Amino acid sequence: MQSTQSQPFETLNQLCQSITPYLKGELTPSPRPRPDEYILSGTTEDLPVLQNLYQAVKNSSPEAGHGYWLIRCWTLLTWQPLYIVMTAIYGMQQLPDFTGFRQRYHHGSVAGFFLSSSQFERGEIEMLIERAANQLQPLLNHYQTQLDTLYRCRPGMTNQLFTDALFGCLMKLQHIDPRWHHQKILHQAGLWTEAMQLPSSALSTLRPGDSGTTRFIRRSCCLVFKTEQGSLCADCPKRNLS
Repeated sequence: MQSTQSQPFETLNQLCQSITPYLKGELTPSPRPRPDEYILSGTTEDLPVLQNLYQAVKNSSPEAGHGYWLIRCWTLLTWQPLYIVMTAIYGMQQLPDFTGFRQRYHHGSVAGFFLSSSQFERGEIEMLIERAANQLQPLLNHYQTQLDTLYRCRPGMTNQLFTDALFGCLMKLQHIDPRWHHQKILHQAGLWTEAMQLPSSALSTLRPGDSGTTRFIRRSCCLVFKTEQGSLCADCPKRNLS
């Protein structure tokens, strides 16, 4: 029988795995890696793991170049924290404690996470966004700083990539529930950009669409088209270049 204390975590885990089975969490203060696996701890001990990740991405697509390898590393490192936070806030109106947050790394893939505390905070979405920003910013800054130490990874690039990923998550709300009309999405985006200290100019990429929906104009490029099997994404900003 699940304890009452762990029920919010179990709910979050189920919601996360309904998005993708790779987003699977465990509740433990002392995670142990499996064979051939590393744990990203959010500390300076991550440095050799990030080197391994970069080399794995490079080996997988040697033709793509440094820009792609770096962006791919950033995306792999940050997709889980973002999805966890968005799922908790908009799916549960709660927020987990990210203290001691860790991620699984295995052969070029970052999938699976650990929370050390079963504590969840419940409240209004506006307040939870502020709390989430306080937890996400140190983690994102850590990954950016570590990558910059190794491979020159500037915050301007990572901020744009994160903003696009964040707005992409907000856009998914419209597909789940049509009551998330344009003004509501724009309001949420404004709360996030302020809390995460992102440029307010990013809000101009969210434009009114048909029937009250939102049209999102992505600014960053993942450079996947530089890989041997890759092509321009459907919403790639490079498609709009003349």
